[in-house]
Amino acid sequence: MHEQHEEYDFRQADSTIIGNVKEGNRVTFTVDAYPDDTFEGTVTQVRQEATTTNNVVTYEVVISADNSDLKLKPGLTANVTIFTSEISGVLNVPARALRFTPTKETAPGYKIVETRAKNKVWIVDGNTVRAVAVNIGQSDGTNTEILSGLKEGQKVVVAVKSSTPDGGDADDAAQESSPFAPGPKNNKKKG
Repeated sequence: MHEQHEEYDFRQADSTIIGNVKEGNRVTFTVDAYPDDTFEGTVTQVRQEATTTNNVVTYEVVISADNSDLKLKPGLTANVTIFTSEISGVLNVPARALRFTPTKETAPGYKIVETRAKNKVWIVDGNTVRAVAVNIGQSDGTNTEILSGLKEGQKVVVAVKSSTPDGGDADDAAQESSPFAPGPKNNKKKG
């Protein structure tokens, strides 16, 4: 069976990240034309010549990907993930657990026990919310590796649920928003 491989140019807009991209890195990507399909490839070239447009430095990265089904066409918009580092079998927590800090208002009825540490997560111990100092490793922005300070199976606090005016639960962390992500859907019932 003959596999058809194509090479595609992708642009990497962040010059602080491009230094980690190397030939042979694993790549996954989706294209807008097939949003439910994930394609895989490999970085085959990181071009050295940069271009600057509106103060944004851009480097071209060439990947090779199987296109035996001919779904990939020139000019398709792609959302690319380049794996510059992969680790497995490690203890990790959601990255937002490292940003969470309880207050008397967000954790009423709980005693809050603080610790002085550069990196910490919070655990619930009975009616106490206690900070635990942790040493962190790598992070992909969504999950962060924990090198020490926690044991497997310990639950960390990532958000506090509170009641909304309509009686439902609202996750305080869900109020964090990104200008690049769509907002929550309006689920109001018509009556």
